[in-house]
Amino acid sequence: MNYSREEMLEKIQQIKETINIKGYGHNFGRINQLTAFEMHLGLPITYQEVKEDLGIHVKPIGENNAKVDRILNRLNEKAKPTKDNAKIVEQFLYALEDILYNEKGVLKKSKITHVGSSYEGLVVKAKSDFDIPLILSDSFAGSYFKITRDPKTLLFKLQWKDDPPEKYNKYCDEEFLNAKELQKDIFKRIHTIIDQIHLPGWTLEAKDGLAAVGITLKKGQRSIPIDLA
Repeated sequence: MNYSREEMLEKIQQIKETINIKGYGHNFGRINQLTAFEMHLGLPITYQEVKEDLGIHVKPIGENNAKVDRILNRLNEKAKPTKDNAKIVEQFLYALEDILYNEKGVLKKSKITHVGSSYEGLVVKAKSDFDIPLILSDSFAGSYFKITRDPKTLLFKLQWKDDPPEKYNKYCDEEFLNAKELQKDIFKRIHTIIDQIHLPGWTLEAKDGLAAVGITLKKGQRSIPIDLA
């Protein structure tokens, strides 16, 4: 067994929180992984009735720890490539954070966070992308805006509650936030930052998407997709 009891209890809690957020229908793999942990620890099976309702058939394992070990080992084997990729992504993020720390423009005081099954250690597939949310400074916090309907377009927009700082005038469309202009400047700056990052042996490619900059780390036949949004 690759996990201690404390680690398994922690992962059980992480899995339950993820399922509560995303719902059962998108978490068949996590439900089965949760069952394996609970069986190994001799705990009640949390989602037994849910699994029956969803048609997820898992034979009772009871006290047969050898079978549980095989399940967990298979999960670990499938997750290993992503865990290896996560180490490379961490190097990339450290370099990115160093640059963001000294930013002066629209990304000043911005932060990045690590989320998703790839970081939780819950991924059960060999290939997985990494979602990296980029959190802007407090100047763009939700408390500075209210959601309202633009009388011209009848679309819902973010309206500044007060006059924004003068340096952000270019992101104003009358009293509304010009999100398109803001996104354009953010994406442009991200491309410049990516060009400054060097990972020995790896090449970095960046391409704009609808709501994120897609970054691909490449080394030979190996590639790691990242969405920075």
